[in-house]
Amino acid sequence: MNLFSVSSIIIFFASLGLGLIIYADNRKSKLNHSWFLVSVVIALWGLGLWGVTNSLSEKNALLWQYFLDAAGVFIPVLYFNFTLNFLNLEKEKGLARLSAFFAGILLFALSFTRLFKQGMTFKFGFHWVDPGPLYYLFPLIFVFYLGYSATLLFKRYREETGVAKQQIKYVLLSLVFGFSAGATNFFPQLFNSYPFGNYFVILYIFFMSYPVLKHNLFNTKVITTEFFAGAISLVFLFNIFVSKTPSQWALSSFIFILIAIFSFLLVRSVIKEVESKERLEKLTLELRAVNEKLQRLDQAKSEFISIASHQLRTPLTAIRGFSSMILEGDYGPTSPEIKDKVDKIMQSSTRLMALVDDLLTISRIEQGRMKYEWQDRVNLTTMVKSVAEELEQQAKKKELALNLEITPRDLLVRADENKLRQVVMNLIDNAIKYTEKGSITVSLIEESQSAILKVADTGIGISLDGLSRLFQKFSRGERSPRVWTDGTGLGLYVARIILEEHQGKITAYSDGEGRGSEFVVALPLEA
Repeated sequence: MNLFSVSSIIIFFASLGLGLIIYADNRKSKLNHSWFLVSVVIALWGLGLWGVTNSLSEKNALLWQYFLDAAGVFIPVLYFNFTLNFLNLEKEKGLARLSAFFAGILLFALSFTRLFKQGMTFKFGFHWVDPGPLYYLFPLIFVFYLGYSATLLFKRYREETGVAKQQIKYVLLSLVFGFSAGATNFFPQLFNSYPFGNYFVILYIFFMSYPVLKHNLFNTKVITTEFFAGAISLVFLFNIFVSKTPSQWALSSFIFILIAIFSFLLVRSVIKEVESKERLEKLTLELRAVNEKLQRLDQAKSEFISIASHQLRTPLTAIRGFSSMILEGDYGPTSPEIKDKVDKIMQSSTRLMALVDDLLTISRIEQGRMKYEWQDRVNLTTMVKSVAEELEQQAKKKELALNLEITPRDLLVRADENKLRQVVMNLIDNAIKYTEKGSITVSLIEESQSAILKVADTGIGISLDGLSRLFQKFSRGERSPRVWTDGTGLGLYVARIILEEHQGKITAYSDGEGRGSEFVVALPLEA
């Protein structure tokens, strides 16, 4: 057995193996059926070529040549059929497919006549067909239908994206490299040239195996790789035993070792890749299901908060309204004891109303329904002074000093004035609530085209762990509930969201619990 014969028998085993595996994987698939037929005729053609090139007599070579041609004439026809199925064009190109099968049947019938081949001739160390006058229809039809297939594949390749594009790319490469190499077997008859390309026909197997394994072309898995690795290794092992000279033996052994190492590494890498892909797909499905469930729960929670908050506003408004009227004497004189109790009702309902407002704000944020009424040239300097004056009495009640260090220059920003005021109010109000003694310092300066607002206090401070989650929903410092029991942990979260919409940011600093804290807000100034 010579090297040319070895390449032919490799084509037989590899092509037949790939076809059988793909067919067995899904016997109902039209695409799998069409590729199986292509694999079978290529395998039979390879077997026929092996028989021709190993025949010692012209008579024996001619018998193998009949076998080779009978299979070979259907290669371009069946590949064209596979292409139409692969691209889902079988209905659109139905007439073209019928024409291809008619051409294949015509060549098949001619292949047994002297019009197709007149006998065999010996050249390049092998027997080759002596062509008849109509033999040249074979290469013409071969080139036409494979060229037609390549054109259809290339056209679709330019249109597709993602995995489909990769699948088409490797099918196209298998056609160009594999069948172009196979076409050189016409050279001895047409140009009296050695058919060097036969050694590279096996490339079509490798280019087809890659999309099968990597891009799930026919849904086959690791068994395909194991089969080909084993089959190719056995062929090259067999080639060692038929070597006739020491140099042939050494070369065959060296090639076998390389093929065996490559096959081992290929199988191992494909096993790992398939296992990883399957694990990833399983995790993706699980995560998708969990994520969908969480989204439904989150949506239900947001809707509940929104509905409950709206329902609470009506009775709270009534409670505050009637409490205010009682305190103002609209229903006549009341005793100091009743006024004290009603005042507590008023304070509690006010705090509850603030909580309801925070919950409604959170609901709007999460549902993407938060609306902003943007205004140009909002005077931040005036706003900070106004909020500080409003909260000054609250600080005095706790005997706290409220110090203002505000630039005299008007700092203008683009903002929703009410929402930005809510942020400033929240920061200064928190500083007062969580400071038991000492002072609060509110400063406002201009720095690098930004307005910098700082609210510093000498209060309870914040731990390092507390700083890391301070701006999350329902997050409060460990000591906060001891000083102010009515806090919800929503104010700073809402402040962060509002400031982000204003293209600003908020940062908190503290040296630890009991050492005070400082909140810094940066907002871009208008030009």
